[in-house]
Amino acid sequence: MLEHPQAPLPTIKADPLALESVFGNLITNAINYTQNGGKIVVRIDMAGINLRIQVIDNGFGIEERYLDKIFDRFFRVKTDKTRFITGTGLGLPIVKGWWNR
Repeated sequence: MLEHPQAPLPTIKADPLALESVFGNLITNAINYTQNGGKIVVRIDMAGINLRIQVIDNGFGIEERYLDKIFDRFFRVKTDKTRFITGTGLGLPIVKGWWNR
């Protein structure tokens, strides 16, 4: 689901490959880690003068003990719910890398 304001949003100037990489990884993670029948929302709004984009899901979640590791390269949380989900553990580190540029 996409949520956005009725009013026009500002035009942004950004690297299209970076945007595709960041939001592709975030949305793919939301899809992979949300159970069938779950909900994924991409919300766009203004936060002051800044355009804010959120990817929100009601998926499996991340246990607090793993939160400091999820941006480490190749780290993947393995639980009974996630063990059959494939991936490299590079999605969130890629997002963080683009974000910190």
